[in-house]
Amino acid sequence: MALHSMSLPEVSMTVERLDLVDSQRKETSEIHADAPTAREVLQELFLLLEDYAPTWYTEEHHNRAIGALRRREM
Repeated sequence: MALHSMSLPEVSMTVERLDLVDSQRKETSEIHADAPTAREVLQELFLLLEDYAPTWYTEEHHNRAIGALRRREM
C-alpha cells in the first residue's frame, strides 16, 4: 500500500489536554526527584535485617547483601 493512500486517525490535542499532560509529567518528575535510590533502599533493608536478625536470614543472605552493596554499578 502506498504511503500517500494511507489514512491516519486524527488526534485532537486541545490546550487543556496539553496542560493536563504537562501537569502529570511535572507531578511524576517531582515524585521521582524525592525517591530514594535502589542503593539507599538496599542499605536500609540490610540494616533492618542485621538489627532484627530473623531466623530465616542466613549468612548466605548476609554475604549476598554485602556483595550487592559493594558493587559500584548501583
